[in-house]
Amino acid sequence: LQLIEVVLLANHFRVSPTAALYRLYNLRLIPERSVSELRAQIDAGFAAKLSKTLGLTPYAIEDTGKAFRRRFLRLILEALRMAVISIGEYQKLAELVGTPSGEARELAELAGGTG
Repeated sequence: LQLIEVVLLANHFRVSPTAALYRLYNLRLIPERSVSELRAQIDAGFAAKLSKTLGLTPYAIEDTGKAFRRRFLRLILEALRMAVISIGEYQKLAELVGTPSGEARELAELAGGTG
C-alpha cells in the first residue's frame, strides 16, 4: 500500500489520511509495519502535499455541522422509510438538527416515508 492510495481513500470517505490508515489497520488489511511507515510520511506532510498537488479537497474544509446534519437526516429518513421510527419521532429528531417541520415533512414525502 502506498501513500497515494491512503490519500485517495481518505478523500473518497471524507476522513483524514490518518483515520483512513488506522481504519485499514483495524480491518487487518495492512500490517503494523506499513502503518508506521505511512504514518511517518503523513506526519512529515507528504499526504497534505499530495492532496494539494492532486487538487483534492481537504476533509476538514467541509463544515462539520452541515455534514453531520445531512448524515443525520439521511439516517432518520432511512429509519422512517423502513418503519423503524414513526413520523412523529422522525419530526422530533429532524427538529434537533434545525430542520423546520415543513421541510422535514416534505423530505419524508419525497423519501417515501409517509405512506
